[in-house]
Amino acid sequence: QIKGMTPAETALFAKDANFVFPTWITTVVPPGITGLILAGAFAAAISSLDSTLAALSQTSLSAILGRKRVESAEHSGEMVRISRIAVVVWAVLLSAFTIWMARGHADSEDKNLIDLAFGMVAYTYGPLLGVLLAAILPGRKSLRGILLGTILSVVMVAWVRPELPRLLESMGLATRWLEETRPALAFPWFYPINALLTLACSYLPIGRATRTVEQE
Repeated sequence: QIKGMTPAETALFAKDANFVFPTWITTVVPPGITGLILAGAFAAAISSLDSTLAALSQTSLSAILGRKRVESAEHSGEMVRISRIAVVVWAVLLSAFTIWMARGHADSEDKNLIDLAFGMVAYTYGPLLGVLLAAILPGRKSLRGILLGTILSVVMVAWVRPELPRLLESMGLATRWLEETRPALAFPWFYPINALLTLACSYLPIGRATRTVEQE
């Protein structure tokens, strides 16, 4: 038994090491400090969430409508309304995706929170950086190419990450073929690979070219 913990808390910590932080808060930290730590954790989570949604909204509008129109003072009111709609759309999509992936994670024995947190944001951060680079770098870009690069990036992360096999397994589907073909790739590599993949696809001559970006 660990000092300061009840037998039930010790068994919980032995079952999953990720319980060390909440157990430390509830058994060691004084009540007032506990509230401050929890408030700080929620504030950090909310700040990361709203910055992600704002960045996704901004880069989406820049890629679709063009940076000049987004930054134009004549369309400021219209852009504010459209950006709010884009934030809501991204929030709904990401929430639905999270609920879907949580089903497979709940049935998994490996619950590494650090790997989960940084691995899940790889679905959006890599393509997000790629869209941003496509919006600011010179040359004609294809909107369909950007969408293709984003889709390929998400598919690649879903293929390499363990959440998809877990989800398919929880649905009673065979995942052995996926486990055998899945490469071992650490989550930090997702960001540059997906960014370059999205940027490269944006230059593909498919569909209608969006515009030519000129260096200022």
